Amino acid sequence: MRTELRLWLREVHDATGVTTIFVTHDQEEAMDLADRVAVLNAGRIEQVGAPAVLAEAPASAFVFDFLGDSNRLPCRVEAGEARFDGWSAPTAGAGEGPNMAWFRPHETLLAREGPGAPVHISGVLAKSAVVRVECRGDDGTAFEADFPKGAPEAGFAVGDTARLRAQRVFVFPEGTPT
Repeated sequence: MRTELRLWLREVHDATGVTTIFVTHDQEEAMDLADRVAVLNAGRIEQVGAPAVLAEAPASAFVFDFLGDSNRLPCRVEAGEARFDGWSAPTAGAGEGPNMAWFRPHETLLAREGPGAPVHISGVLAKSAVVRVECRGDDGTAFEADFPKGAPEAGFAVGDTARLRAQRVFVFPEGTPT
């Protein structure tokens, strides 16, 4: 029913050209329906922009976290790279020195060996064309990684160990969301 309502609202908006305001707590609805989205946090606007802009250039850790599943790792930012223990990733965002790196499950890499944070596979879930691999670091930190079915990374099983890396990360001046 909600999907049909979204399609109908989009058709009405496109046909009439009338400005509409749609309030929702569901980011998927907002991103599907809107030409522009305003993300609010504790009653104040964190960011306003087109859905693609919010997804590719979130203005804060709150916006990044609000718009989808996220992984985080402490890092040190130097010369536009987030540096971790034995590996690095390109970074978007601000700040030099100690920070928190934010990255999406679909931008998370897993390998049986090589550079990366050591993790233990705690779950493997098939979600239509995607396999979600759930991991835990040695300190208990939870991570998620998404891969297309049939990808080598989708072949991990519960109990396996792996090395986790991010393809790219975001860092924000405030570090973590409120």
